[in-house]
Amino acid sequence: MVNPMDLTGKSILFIRDSSSLNSAIIDQLHILGGEVTILDSLQISTTESIVKEIVRKDGPFDGLVYGIVHSDFRPIRLINPEITDMLMHDNYGIFIEVIRVLIKSKGLRNGASVVAMSSISSIRAMKANVQATLEGT
Repeated sequence: MVNPMDLTGKSILFIRDSSSLNSAIIDQLHILGGEVTILDSLQISTTESIVKEIVRKDGPFDGLVYGIVHSDFRPIRLINPEITDMLMHDNYGIFIEVIRVLIKSKGLRNGASVVAMSSISSIRAMKANVQATLEGT
């Protein structure tokens, strides 16, 4: 029987921040036989050149894991446009830029899988954070 989680011979581009969850996922990808290329946090201004170089050197890839998750639990009265821009940049802007560059540079093989992690806070917020936001404390 074929193991559906067997990643032997599969190359995966993993874009991460420094969370321990990312380290655990990378370890598991290795255990499953995946060849993982790790790219640490990016800035939109340098993403194209860095991703093109990674594709040239290690690609194309059978999968992409986007593991940059930036959450912010400030009370709403403390949020400003700069904070909103930062969250959009990290959680959405860089991800879209990576996908654009990978497609443009033929950095994903046909049938490649793309996984974009996000915070569970949108569906299961911690009670203390919700209370603090509502109360403005």
